Amino acid sequence: MEAVRIPFTTDGDGEATVYTGRVAGTIFGVYIDHGSGLTELENTVNITVTDEATGATIFGLTDISASGRYLVLNQAVSASGVPIADVYSGPPAVGRLKVVVTDADDGDGDPREGSVTVYVDGSVSEATAFAERVLS
Repeated sequence: MEAVRIPFTTDGDGEATVYTGRVAGTIFGVYIDHGSGLTELENTVNITVTDEATGATIFGLTDISASGRYLVLNQAVSASGVPIADVYSGPPAVGRLKVVVTDADDGDGDPREGSVTVYVDGSVSEATAFAERVLS
């Protein structure tokens, strides 16, 4: 399991878009770091993580009011498209992940800081300027 931390700083409107390096595997969880102090994200912050190539949503949550860890699971489906009862898995991802942050500012125009950590069961490219690998 790899953990990829994606730090971000919003613009004056409380928005940011950042990317990971390449990942290949299954996404099992997301940790949202709400920040602290004067640059803490507002309680109205919305965060969406998508597969950059397909646009498929991996994680999305609105009005996040505190830091927290979230399990990311999709219900499995049969070859005919019928949901399989009690069978869940994390969504697959190959390529870069896109993180979009909105409504992180209270209207004062000051940038806000936070991060998203994505837990990947698979491979992760070396750290890039936009994401950093969390070493354990």
